[in-house]
Amino acid sequence: MLSCSISELLGKRTAQCPRFKRCWKAYEMLNSDNFVRSWARSLVHFLDFATRIPCFNKMAANDKRSWFINRFVPCTLVSMAFHSSVERRDGLLFGCSNVFPYRLHEEIDNKPEDLLCKLFNTISEQLFSFVVHPMLNLNFSEHHFALLKACVLYSPGLHFFHIGDESRDAIIAESNIHRNALMKLILNDITSFDEKADILFQINDMCSAIERATRHFDNEIKCLHLMGVPIAQKRMIIEFHVRK
Repeated sequence: MLSCSISELLGKRTAQCPRFKRCWKAYEMLNSDNFVRSWARSLVHFLDFATRIPCFNKMAANDKRSWFINRFVPCTLVSMAFHSSVERRDGLLFGCSNVFPYRLHEEIDNKPEDLLCKLFNTISEQLFSFVVHPMLNLNFSEHHFALLKACVLYSPGLHFFHIGDESRDAIIAESNIHRNALMKLILNDITSFDEKADILFQINDMCSAIERATRHFDNEIKCLHLMGVPIAQKRMIIEFHVRK
C-alpha cells in the first residue's frame, strides 16, 4: 500500500490495509515490521476519518491531497498521545499492540532498533512532556480528545501548503468552532482566571508540541531517504514527508 500514491489512495484506486480494530495495548516492542503495519493502519483509519468530514468532501481534488498530506501525521500523533495517556504506560503506543519506550535507558534489554530510536526517541520525549502528561493533569476524556483532534486537524501547521481560498476559509471557520467548543468544555467548571489562563496555555503548548514533533519526524524521514533506507524510499512515504 505504501508504494502507491496519495492520489491513488484518496481515489481508492489501490489496495488498502484492512480496517482491523486498533489495539492500544503494549504487548510488543516497536520494530520495523510492526511499525510499518501500524503506520499503514493509521493511514487508512485517517482516510476513513477524513472522508466523514463534510469540509473535506467538498474540497477540490488538489486541496484534498494537500490537506491530507499536511494533517495526517499530527492527527496520528495526537491519537497516539491520548491512548498512551489512557493506558498510563511508560511508552508511546502505536495502535497495533506495539510500544516505543519513554526515555530509553541502558538497562533496557529489549530496545527498539537504532533506526526507530533515531525516529522516535525525541518525538516520544516531546509528546510525553507536552501532551501526554498535560492530558493526565487535565483529566482528558474522549470528548476532550475528539475536540483537540479536531483543533489539530484544522490547524495550518508549521509547513506551508497550498489550497484554494474557499477551502482555506472553510478550514478557518471549522477551526474556530472546534477550538471554542474545546475551551467551553474544558473551562466549564473553572472560575479562577489564573487557572483558566494556565489551562489555555497548556492547550496551546499541546498543539504546538504536536506540530514540532511532526516537523521533527518529517526531517528525520528526509535524512533516512537521503541515506537510502528502504522504508523511506516508498512512494507514499516520499510524498508525505520528503516532498512536503
